[in-house]
Amino acid sequence: MTKFLNISSYYLFVFCWMIFVGCNATKITDNEASCQHKGTVKDMSDLDGCQFLIITEKGEKLLPLNMPDDFPLKDGQQIKFSFRDADAMASICMAEDKIVEITCIKLLQDTYSQNEECLNIEHPAEVGWMKKAIEDLNPDQVVKYPFQTTTWAYLFKGKNTYLYGCTGKLICNTSGPSTESCLKKIGTNKVGTVIWQGEGVND
Repeated sequence: MTKFLNISSYYLFVFCWMIFVGCNATKITDNEASCQHKGTVKDMSDLDGCQFLIITEKGEKLLPLNMPDDFPLKDGQQIKFSFRDADAMASICMAEDKIVEITCIKLLQDTYSQNEECLNIEHPAEVGWMKKAIEDLNPDQVVKYPFQTTTWAYLFKGKNTYLYGCTGKLICNTSGPSTESCLKKIGTNKVGTVIWQGEGVND
């Protein structure tokens, strides 16, 4: 009975949240200057009524009300973000310090950098940082390019575009599917090789 009430309360909260967001829609940006805080995404779904919280550098736990469709939260993500308090809202999670409305969010540049080893990747599923990047960013394709004479760069093409170096460090990212600005960093004369492709995606 208690579990049923918890589930009912959760869906009531989600319904109220949808009404609140719909009436107070905020455009979420990924502008570097607008994202003023750093934090880590934490999966709290083992607690009733909770899912993802953002843990700030000061240890404050924030429950985000709104997220862009093309930025799915994943446990362990390192992010930059800005927010405003949503004092009028309440939740059944009870683990958060405050409920917030996200106004700006982007992945930190070194989210997937693990070491200084430069990898010539042929099989993304066998490389930790790239496997995680594919899970987080949900690209349509990953294309490998020769980069700076002796290394490689990896272009993640999808709803947004991300270009990573061979150690997993972000080189370029853009909002939207256009790859033009990131390809300029590689060199327009470079030819890429598709090393990963999502299901149902055609060349």
